[in-house]
Amino acid sequence: AIPVAEFTIGMMLALTRNIGYSHRDMMKGVWNKNFPNAGFISTLSCLKIGLVGMGNIGIEVTRRLKAFDPEIIAWDPYADRERLARNGLSDIKFVESKEEVFREADIVSVHLRLVPDTEKIIGKEQFAIMKPTAYFINAARGGLIDQEALITALRDRTIAGAALDVFDEEPLTVASGFTG
Repeated sequence: AIPVAEFTIGMMLALTRNIGYSHRDMMKGVWNKNFPNAGFISTLSCLKIGLVGMGNIGIEVTRRLKAFDPEIIAWDPYADRERLARNGLSDIKFVESKEEVFREADIVSVHLRLVPDTEKIIGKEQFAIMKPTAYFINAARGGLIDQEALITALRDRTIAGAALDVFDEEPLTVASGFTG
């Protein structure tokens, strides 16, 4: 859980601060200051972060996020509130639906198990209600999201960006739509 939590925080920082893009451009000898998110670059402390899933990884992500002082909201109908309290997380605001997380958050990070009930639980409807300045992170399981819907949201600039550690098919191919 800890390596995934640290990766997730790293992706939040990389997306919001253009770390990967800056590095790529610098390796090409380009000093780029004109990023697509230039009008809404922010510190994590000024953002609302929404977590979908508050099991082992969700807890570890939240524990680390607290140091950055963002507003945190979460959705998990099975969350163990006593366990959250033992981890010093009893103040996390839980919302009624995952749609509320997608509608309100500046960063949505998914930490669910892949079971028949959660397969493709995130798709076109969720990406459509996200803010155009919001980011999506999935370090859980590729089968949780509809990859075509995510690719469409990114191409149409419905959302600002995404960071994924998992895909339906690995390794990625050019045909996946994520490369090339």
